This record gives sequence, structure tokens and C-alpha cells, in this order.
Amino acid sequence: LRANVIDALTVLVNDVPSELENAISGITTKVLRGLTVESGERDTPAETVMHGVRFALYRVRPLMCSSNPQKLRLASLAFLSSLPAHIPYLVLHSQKPTILRDLGRALDDPRREVRRAAVECRSQWFLYAG
Repeated sequence: LRANVIDALTVLVNDVPSELENAISGITTKVLRGLTVESGERDTPAETVMHGVRFALYRVRPLMCSSNPQKLRLASLAFLSSLPAHIPYLVLHSQKPTILRDLGRALDDPRREVRRAAVECRSQWFLYAG
């Protein structure tokens, strides 16, 4: 079971753009803590991953606002676009309305490249269903 969690974490970390590594470092910490704590006190690996992904979303969503550098906005949108392909719907279904609302703001970005990335990301999240 630990090997499966580590494999899932590896897939997530490999898909994260370098600009976002600091923003989601909490995932690695929580998963590793969950794997090393005594079995009576820890969450299941699935719960640990769920908490880590929600924490990453909490940290990445504000990076899409137009006051951040364009490269960071594009990296956050790329990360959000990759989540529906890698995370089961049951983990993120409660976050879907919030993500779509935040993506609506990204659609008004002054840079055309960011708006295109936001449209692509929004389409990934609209199609994301259980």
C-alpha cells in the first residue's frame, strides 16, 4: 500500500511545474508523515492524498490572479489542468465549483496566452465528472 501511495505522489510531483514546487511542498510533507506515523494515529493513504491535494488547491488558486507574473499564472493553470486526469473525481468533486469560479476570473486576464490556458483548463474541469 505504501508503494502505491509513493507511486501516486511521484506522478503528481513529476507533473508539477517548477514554479509551483514551493506552493505544494505541503503534499510531500503530509504524505511522508502519514507513512511514518503509527498506524493507529494516521489517516489512510487515500485521506492523506486527499488532504494534500486540497492543500495544494488552496495554495495554487490565488496564483491565477493577474497581479502575479504571467509565467506563474500559466504554471498554476497547467497544474490545475492536469489534476482531472490524475485525481479521482470523488476526491475533488467538492472543489469543482470553486475552481470553475476562479477560472472565470482567469478568463478576464489581460494576457491572451493566459486566457487561452484558462479556457483549456476550464474545459478540463467542465468535463470532469464521476
